[in-house]
Amino acid sequence: MKKHLVIILIIVLTFGVYFISNMVAGLLAGVYFGIVEGFTGRAGELDEFLNRHVNVLLILASIISTFFFMIGFKIFGKKPLKELGFFSLQKTGMIYSVLAGAGFSVFLYAFLSLTEFHLLFPSHHEVIDAIIPQETSFWIIFLSVGVVIPIFEEIMHRGIIFKALMSGYPSKVAILLQALIFAVFHFNLLQGIYAFIGGILLALLYFYSGSLWAPILMHMAWNSTSLFLPPIYSNVILTGLMLSALGIVILSGMKMKRNGEKEQKRKGEKQWIENGSESF
Repeated sequence: MKKHLVIILIIVLTFGVYFISNMVAGLLAGVYFGIVEGFTGRAGELDEFLNRHVNVLLILASIISTFFFMIGFKIFGKKPLKELGFFSLQKTGMIYSVLAGAGFSVFLYAFLSLTEFHLLFPSHHEVIDAIIPQETSFWIIFLSVGVVIPIFEEIMHRGIIFKALMSGYPSKVAILLQALIFAVFHFNLLQGIYAFIGGILLALLYFYSGSLWAPILMHMAWNSTSLFLPPIYSNVILTGLMLSALGIVILSGMKMKRNGEKEQKRKGEKQWIENGSESF
């Protein structure tokens, strides 16, 4: 019972740090806006300013959160990189992780385009438009969505929350619980659905690779690929893409699972997730 309470406390504190970091980022943006308007006479509403620079705010909040997480580990006498699982990952593991992420992104794109399932969730488009505003530089969007956010979310959800759940629950339960938390974290029903599935894949990748770099690379490939996918209107091509992408995800996952299971048998599951892989 005490262990479960500790896990809940870790999760609550993790989200508390995240929300406080968002407030700090917003406060800094508001101060910058006030200074710029005060000295240049530029008119404009603060809300419009924040909406135009939402990607910069996301980057700033992610960096602040990660800084606080690192400080927290230091306070408790822990080594942040080791605790989070930043163990080495061999080239094969990197390749499989990137293929899994890109494949999952293409699969989602093709599936949603074919089924038009996304039309059932009008708010989904509002969220996407907010995260990817047209007036923002593509490279700022790429830096936030394709690089910084994936690293931060993997530190938060797999490096902290998943590892905390693993300390008190069977691995299958921990994987499902962290995926559910990851889904709720996105505050959007459609995003929540595929974030739940993606959260399971990311946790499995971490679980079988023993390194946080694996889900980070998959997440980066997932998000980045979605930014480069062009509109496709042929159902035949979309079907082919969907099936091919699904195959890539399955084959990459099976390879990671097979290698991971060998190492887990040699080291033991708990020792594996704590000390990482030597063979990937």
